[in-house]
Amino acid sequence: MTFLKIDKICTYLILGISAFLLGYVALYSVSHYEDSESMNHFFIVEAIFSRPEMALDHWGKPLFIALSAPFSLFGDKGVMIFNAIIMLLSAWFASKLAKGLGAEFGFLAVVCTLFLPVYFPFAQSCLTEPLFGLVALMGAYYFLKEKYVLASILISFIIFSRSEGMLFIPIYLAVLLVKKQVKAIPFLFFGFIIYAIIGVWLGKPFFWFYYEYPYSSVISFYGKGPFWHWFIHHDKITGVTFS
Repeated sequence: MTFLKIDKICTYLILGISAFLLGYVALYSVSHYEDSESMNHFFIVEAIFSRPEMALDHWGKPLFIALSAPFSLFGDKGVMIFNAIIMLLSAWFASKLAKGLGAEFGFLAVVCTLFLPVYFPFAQSCLTEPLFGLVALMGAYYFLKEKYVLASILISFIIFSRSEGMLFIPIYLAVLLVKKQVKAIPFLFFGFIIYAIIGVWLGKPFFWFYYEYPYSSVISFYGKGPFWHWFIHHDKITGVTFS
């Protein structure tokens, strides 16, 4: 049996087992990971059926709201199942990206993605981080496959999955310039234009994303910490196995 076939079998076997585990966590958890923050995301998502303007809520993240809304019809467990699916897709794209970068066994990327202590509990939540990760992975994968326009379109929506995604836009802009893929650059603004038009349709200004940006004037309740926080607490974030 070739390495390629072994890797394929292991990848789908781990994904299958993980699907059962994540689904079980999503369906039978008695609380939300990150408690009120997760519940608040669910309330925002389910509200769009009675208040369409909530589709552009900054805290809820417009892309997350749009994609998870059908699942919210089944309650918060439905949105948790949505997150479980997103996590499985992320692991699959991580394995494909690892193989594209020359890794012999892509299934290890599935394990490294799904079973980090900081990641697995998201199946017990309605939080937006898994979708942000999936968009980032898909963008990187299709860029690696030299599908620059598709990668640019995907990355153009990343700011609507997490606000930190705006940092990806100048990075991709720079790399596209280096790769001399100028024709793909306008597509980095595709998502912004689509949501700007939706905003105008809902009675908002064209640049509503920036006018209504809530974080610049908010004092974060997360507090502050040392620059070396990740290195100090890496055992709790990535686990002893990956330390």
